[in-house]
Amino acid sequence: MKSKSIALIITFAAICVALVPFRIPAPYWPGMYIHWTEIPIVVAYLLFGFRIAISSFTLFQIIKLFVFPSAGVFLSIAIGYWPLLITLFGIYLGQKFISKKVLQGHQFSDYRKLICLIALAVAFRATIMPFVDYVNYHTVMPFFLGQPFSELYIATIMPGIILHNIAVPIYTIYIGYFIVRVADKRLKIGIPL
Repeated sequence: MKSKSIALIITFAAICVALVPFRIPAPYWPGMYIHWTEIPIVVAYLLFGFRIAISSFTLFQIIKLFVFPSAGVFLSIAIGYWPLLITLFGIYLGQKFISKKVLQGHQFSDYRKLICLIALAVAFRATIMPFVDYVNYHTVMPFFLGQPFSELYIATIMPGIILHNIAVPIYTIYIGYFIVRVADKRLKIGIPL
């Protein structure tokens, strides 16, 4: 791995660590918080690709073990990759769709590109993650928390899970896309979105 890639990975991971304390309670799911740590990963993906984004997220998870030690950190590592991977896959499909349409001669404004990326990421995350979370509540979470969860409890929080998996890609991709666009205009990077 080149030194530029290593520097980028460290930078994005450090930004994620800096954003950990900034969280707000999710109004749709008591006990859940809206975190901002996926935004730098989306920016890394849009600017530099999948390898830098996932490497940054992995380094961020490792740093969290030492900076924020708790049982919850191990749980977030165990369940944190799936939502991010599904969101990035939705963005990837959105990029492929946009580039195919552009090659066919269609014009896409920045607004339409953003809507396309968000729509596909939300569609994938909101349909796949409830099943992943259902499995997590029966396997991973009881392992780390030491208690099983009843079917009634899981069914009760499922609307909050679905709303969370809709909300996170919306604000994450919106803010990340805005940051990438500003960086592109100021630095003339030439981002292929």
